[in-house]
Order: sequence, then C-alpha cells, then structure tokens
Amino acid sequence: MNGAVLNGSLSAFKLPEVLTFISMTRKTGTLTLKLDAREAYVFFSDGSLIYAGSNQEQFRLVSILQRKRRITREQARKYAFDWEDEPLLRVSCGESFEVETFDAGTGYFRSEADKAIPAKRPGFDRSPPLANPIAGPIWLVGAERGDTLVITIEDILVEATSWTAVGPRRGPLGESARWRRVERAR
Repeated sequence: MNGAVLNGSLSAFKLPEVLTFISMTRKTGTLTLKLDAREAYVFFSDGSLIYAGSNQEQFRLVSILQRKRRITREQARKYAFDWEDEPLLRVSCGESFEVETFDAGTGYFRSEADKAIPAKRPGFDRSPPLANPIAGPIWLVGAERGDTLVITIEDILVEATSWTAVGPRRGPLGESARWRRVERAR
C-alpha cells in the first residue's frame, strides 16, 4: 500500500519544519528527498528518526555525524555516568560540537494527552526512575585534572512542547521544606 501523505517542494516549508511536524505528530514512514540525481531517505517510527540514508556518500548519516562532531539523542540515553564509560566524543580545545538530548521525561510528553502517570512512563517502573537522560562523557583532548574548562553554549533549540512536575518533593522548589527561609515564605 502506498501511503504517501506529503508530497511537494521544500520551497513552501523548510526541512526543519517538516521534520518537526513528523516528530510532533508521531508519524511513521519514510521521507524521501530528491534533487536531480541526489536522493536522501529519512525513516521515522512514531515520530522518532530511526535511520537516514542517501545515494551520495557525503550525505550518509554516519558521514554527516562524524563531520558535525555530534552526540545524537539516541546516544544520550544514559541516566548516570560511570568511571568506566568510554567517551562518546573526543574534541579539541576551541572545537564546536553538538549534543542532542531528550527532555527530563526522555521524550514521553509530546502533547496534552500524555499524562504524568508514572505507570505509563517508560522507565518509571525502576528505582530510581529513568529520568533526566544525559549525554557523554566528552573527552577534551589535552585537558588535565584540575584544569578549569570554559564552555560557550552557542545555541539551544527546544521542542514545541514542554512540561514541569509539581507536587510533594517535585517541581522547581523540590524539597523546599528543608530550607527554613523558603518554608517561611509560603
């Protein structure tokens, strides 16, 4: 069955807008991009990019990621660092790189229909729950123990939806009752 739903030119919509639409609406399928003899294929499952390919070597996902010096969201599915972890990326001083991460809910909350019911959230059946995924470690070539590192955040791109948890021992103030000054302000 041919299920082509989107067809047209990227002159009306920019590629990031199309990718955001696919992600936010949790579409599954293949996005095919063509220009002359060049073709690229981007595969999605439930809105998540799972694979990308091209008939041009320089546009294949592995080649692009190696050039971009990037940790992908799928690589950032750790919830604690361990001293035995191998670096996901090695960079030199002054070199730019990208780190793509999930939000604290590992991408679970995408619409108002996604309720904060722990039993429905993947990884929340564990103790501690799988929340606040991290990306790394990142090895800075030439850095030594005791060095002070200065990091410049060049850009932050956020998703179209966001959330926060509010409740006993949760939310922006967390365990605020432990701090008397905050407790008195209530």
